[in-house]
Amino acid sequence: CDDGQVYACTFPATDTPEFCPKGFDKTLSLELLHGDHHELGLRIGAAITAQLEPSGFDQLAVGFDLRSDADVNIARNALRSFTAVKRFTAIVWTNTLNLLTVEDDSLIFPSLTVLDALMEGPMNEHDLSSWWDRIITVLEHRTRAGAPILRLRLADGWKSVEMNEEHIIIDATGLSRARQFVSSLADERSITSAGAVV
Repeated sequence: CDDGQVYACTFPATDTPEFCPKGFDKTLSLELLHGDHHELGLRIGAAITAQLEPSGFDQLAVGFDLRSDADVNIARNALRSFTAVKRFTAIVWTNTLNLLTVEDDSLIFPSLTVLDALMEGPMNEHDLSSWWDRIITVLEHRTRAGAPILRLRLADGWKSVEMNEEHIIIDATGLSRARQFVSSLADERSITSAGAVV
């Protein structure tokens, strides 16, 4: 679909298994290039999502930049029926993690046990603290709701993350806080400090 303002395409990888992520029998990727039409792109994505059979998805990655509470509500409503999702990847951390918090006793992805959180670099100290605060909020809310995240995987989105001493202290505190809520934490980020890998 291309109307000159929004371009949408799907790429089913079932015919070429070598393109499937490891452990997937099949995958479906939807990419919306929406330019300045952010809300329109989000609404198109939500409408397409409504046409899918949600019971067939146990892993889901969301890369929409959910800029407002209204965006989070649109995405949450579109994904509410995906109750079989066990693994969720937050590709864009700003507000995307808010999908997983409990709101009005309504829990999205009740079967979720694995959270993949991607760190987008570079980050200043404030952004790093905010990133960790969102992750911890999700872990706390899900634990309180009786649907805890059991495994947290941290990744860097294919870019190494450079940290100074203050970053390293904030990060160590975040790791310590997260370990209180999960039974397994995999840190797969490539972190560099003063030109050396940490």
